[in-house]
Amino acid sequence: MAGECNVPSGRRMGASVFIVDDEEAIVEAYQAILENEGIRVIDTASNGKEALEKFKALKDRPDIVLMDQIMPSLDGISTMVEMHKIDPSLKVLFVSADPASKNRAIRSGAIAFIEKPFRVTEFVTAVRRAIEMGPDALTGDDQPNSMALPRMR
Repeated sequence: MAGECNVPSGRRMGASVFIVDDEEAIVEAYQAILENEGIRVIDTASNGKEALEKFKALKDRPDIVLMDQIMPSLDGISTMVEMHKIDPSLKVLFVSADPASKNRAIRSGAIAFIEKPFRVTEFVTAVRRAIEMGPDALTGDDQPNSMALPRMR
């Protein structure tokens, strides 16, 4: 099938994710989707400040961070920049309803940007690709664009 992604599933990869989003229902949906795929959610945070505190305390770094942009106390891009000061190789996948921040997020170090709302299959594919690929792997033509996905509310 054209455009099919042959990335190993999270079950075989032992992958881990840290979720940063201020909407509890979204976090719960991400957790359910990822756990169904065998991808372990190592922690969650509801704002940038909390995310930084938890990230600093993590003994094992996640394979990727799923980051929202619009959050209280510290936005996603600022949070990502601070996380990169702690771990420059950290892969951050933005999942946001703020398409205006896409270019800035990518320029600031995000490996990809998925626009909410999105299709679950595209979300899973993007997460798997982000886990499998290096920090600079999802650029240019390989970059997922804003994807049309059903609202997760």
